[in-house]
Amino acid sequence: MSKLVLALLLLLSTAAAAETSWTLSGGVASATDMGTSRGGAAAAEVSYNTVLSDFNFELAGGYIGDQAEIGHFWYSSAQLITSPLPLGLRFGVGLGVRTWSENIDRTLSWPVNFSLSAGVDVGSIRVQLRHFSNAGLHEPNWGESWVLLGWKFSGGSL
Repeated sequence: MSKLVLALLLLLSTAAAAETSWTLSGGVASATDMGTSRGGAAAAEVSYNTVLSDFNFELAGGYIGDQAEIGHFWYSSAQLITSPLPLGLRFGVGLGVRTWSENIDRTLSWPVNFSLSAGVDVGSIRVQLRHFSNAGLHEPNWGESWVLLGWKFSGGSL
């Protein structure tokens, strides 16, 4: 799967993009167990957004710190982003890949998961909720969510 993410990254970096931006974010992650929080941890992420042929793509990579009973892990995500309203709202759906961690299989039972996000851009500030889950394809399906506050840098390419 990491080869697929690298191929997608290469494709996006070599294509002529109409608009690009980078976002550096930090926040708090929380795994859930049947609706009960399993403890918070620091989250850090860098994302690259580009528009190709009227489609907005986001590639993100980040780190979730050590959580009670779960451990830490690295992740990457590729999403198709839509902004249906002109208020800076953004919604994303795609695939995410996470690294192995000692106990992470309790919340994310597969290394490849669905990646969902919702957020808002206000000027250069981005507030975003990201969620990884296997969508009930395999039990357990507790999922992992994190809230990020970031600063967006316009322009540039990979």
